Amino acid sequence: SLIGIIGTVGMLIYMAIFDTGLPFHYDLILMFILYPLWGVIQQFLIQGMIAINLTKANLNYYLVILLTAISFTLVHWPEWMLMLATFMVGLTFTPVFLKYKCLYPLGIYHGWCGALFYWLVLDEDPMQRFR
Repeated sequence: SLIGIIGTVGMLIYMAIFDTGLPFHYDLILMFILYPLWGVIQQFLIQGMIAINLTKANLNYYLVILLTAISFTLVHWPEWMLMLATFMVGLTFTPVFLKYKCLYPLGIYHGWCGALFYWLVLDEDPMQRFR
């Protein structure tokens, strides 16, 4: 939860400095409900498949974390802001996953932080794609 708080505060600071962020819209509430489902799927693909298989290959613990974070980053190519954010998320979520082996809290955090990141930092409403 400390990681989520720090991430949210960081996004709010970025929003204040660079004057970004969309005004409130009901799409944000919908994103808070739906995006965690996509977050769980992404965490399964990254943590459940990549981190677990790298661990089974007997790689160094820190190398597993780094390679998992890099793979999560590359999935978000070429959006550099999203790549930077997902690299930091990968570095923080992977050790948590390796210790507790539970995807659901990570997926929910992923969804909520991702929704805020799109809304506050990228000035983007992903729900507009479906209209």
